[in-house]
Amino acid sequence: MPDDGHGVPSLMDDREATSLRLELRRIPRTPIQKVQADALVKVRGIVTLEAPPAAAPVTGASCAVYCVDAKLVRRTLEWIPQDLIWDQRASQDTWADWQSSDLPRETGGRDLILDDGTGRARVCIGQAHLSLLGNWRTSLSANRAQYLAARTKQPPSRDLELEYRELTVVPGEILTVYGRASYEADPAPPSSGPHPYRSSRLRCVFVSAPASPLYLVQERVGALDAVG
Repeated sequence: MPDDGHGVPSLMDDREATSLRLELRRIPRTPIQKVQADALVKVRGIVTLEAPPAAAPVTGASCAVYCVDAKLVRRTLEWIPQDLIWDQRASQDTWADWQSSDLPRETGGRDLILDDGTGRARVCIGQAHLSLLGNWRTSLSANRAQYLAARTKQPPSRDLELEYRELTVVPGEILTVYGRASYEADPAPPSSGPHPYRSSRLRCVFVSAPASPLYLVQERVGALDAVG
């Protein structure tokens, strides 16, 4: 996501994410309808978007938010010269049976709308701290030629694989947000429906600030680390 002056979201490491989830378990959820301005609260709702979805970098899947960690792995003793990697920040590590080179982390997406049935909130993802769930995967470089072409000068090879962890938040899933709330005019309040907030012309907003971090925590049904 281009940096528009508000920064890009950042993925928390495993220790930070686990600590955050444990802390949030002790904090009760607040219905969005009852959130007070300038209050530090935990809310949870279903993700929707007002803008077209973003495309996840590796798979191209439609999503609201993404974070990708990736590395090139060659299953031979030969390796890619370091100067062929487009970003000189890329690091090189040697393993027992193969060698790998990390690619820079990529994060981005769209601002979210969170709806919990009592109200809706706009969540600005710029500079938000992400706690997302997902595993590493492996793909032959030939299957990810388009992704690699924009990031390396190395042509696809039968010996070259891409190991990646593409973490995404997609519309329709559940997300927990913890941060300081404010209010803004709702540009398009729904005109009908069963929810009490349908007559409201205001909506809740969560924005990250240096003195007030914003945390986005992904939930999965049945996950052992659900934050409650």
